Amino acid sequence: MEGQKMRSSNKRIVILGAGYAGIFLATNIGRYFKGKEGEVILVDRNPYHQLLQEIHLVAAGFRTANEVKIPILRLIDGMNIKFIQSTIKQIRPDKNLVVLESTEIKYDVLIICLGASTKYFNIKGAKENSLPLRSISDASLIYDRVGALIKLNNKQNIVIVGGGATGVSLGGALSDFIKDSKKTDSISITIIEALPTILSGWDERLVKKVNEVLHKKGIRIMTRSPVTKVENCGSSVYLSDDDATKIQSSLTIWTAGVKGYDIQIDPEVEKTKDGKIIVNEFCQIDRYPNIFSIGDIAAV
Repeated sequence: MEGQKMRSSNKRIVILGAGYAGIFLATNIGRYFKGKEGEVILVDRNPYHQLLQEIHLVAAGFRTANEVKIPILRLIDGMNIKFIQSTIKQIRPDKNLVVLESTEIKYDVLIICLGASTKYFNIKGAKENSLPLRSISDASLIYDRVGALIKLNNKQNIVIVGGGATGVSLGGALSDFIKDSKKTDSISITIIEALPTILSGWDERLVKKVNEVLHKKGIRIMTRSPVTKVENCGSSVYLSDDDATKIQSSLTIWTAGVKGYDIQIDPEVEKTKDGKIIVNEFCQIDRYPNIFSIGDIAAV
């Protein structure tokens, strides 16, 4: 009986993604999971965990890229977790198989924690003519572009599309960056939000305070202003279908929405229109109960 119990618990658990959900899950399992009880494998394309709540500070030069990276091996040190750095190409639920760029992994239990990616709402030119902010590399690119604008002497306007937490945090940080560079007279910042208010769904008192802070920083806020088109390498942001309302932009940054990370699963599983994997109350995929999905990629 004891031998049967040991064999039934001797599982290989594979966790895809070392973001907040993946790291939290892996370290909690690894803290209590003994080697003889099975194997835990964590997979991510990067060798580090990204502190995504601080990447707007990288974009504004208040943090370096290395300051918001934590090596994954340091986070799992001393735990029964094997880390594989590789790009995930495909999941084959019918074969209990994950296909990586470097190898293939069989699993008994799979947890998908791959997070979210930028959503462009099928707006013409948005993806091609703007910069996203979803990673440290995105933030570093924005920092370089803003730094280039600071070196110019003519008037510049940075447009941030999306007035959620990411867009608002980025706008405030970039304003401080520009102030420190003594370029406030030549570089302006505009936040464009489609909904009636920034930080939609947040406490009204907090939204009011954030509005006050942003206005004091000289940031222009445009609400009820859905973007319909972005063109000319981001230099023109349109707010109406007839092109009547156009905002000139020296740099357009897109923080307007997210969707589930695009991962190929064959056979397909049920997803929302935003690409999030639909799971039950136990975060399982009903069709494949040995597959779980948590974090931003999951829709409960």
